[in-house]
Amino acid sequence: MPVVESLTVVGAGFPERTDSCCTGDWTDGTGPYPHFCQGEENECESRSPGNEPVLYVADSLSNRVVVITNPLTRTRPSAAGMVLSSDGSLNDPLGLTVAPHGHILVVNGNDGFITEITARGAQIASKLIDNNGNPPGAGALFGVIFDPENGVVFVDDATNTLNLLH
Repeated sequence: MPVVESLTVVGAGFPERTDSCCTGDWTDGTGPYPHFCQGEENECESRSPGNEPVLYVADSLSNRVVVITNPLTRTRPSAAGMVLSSDGSLNDPLGLTVAPHGHILVVNGNDGFITEITARGAQIASKLIDNNGNPPGAGALFGVIFDPENGVVFVDDATNTLNLLH
């Protein structure tokens, strides 16, 4: 049986809330959602010199995406990270992934939009990808990945489906 050999907190001070409608994991609007990026060439280098991996965190309660540098070698928390991007097209960011070109794709929990953010924090595109739910788009988007063969794949929590962005 596996056992935890060590545990290091790499980020602290993120706001959180309890929510009676949720299942207890952090994909439900109660806390930050992490995603690692191992940079190559220009990817991630603006946030972590030496091509160290960075951890992107969707902080839904503060309506922002933050970066935690050196998450694999850190020996103490970085507080709540460095703000990469906030507000603008972000509206309760829940899921995020890093596309091959280093841009961060973030799905909103409140309105059904996906937002594309550069590794330097500029929001460069936003698109409605899910208008299910009530009101439309609210509570529908949940998770997102970039699949090299298919492109952007996202979870529609309102219809309990996995969808391909066209």
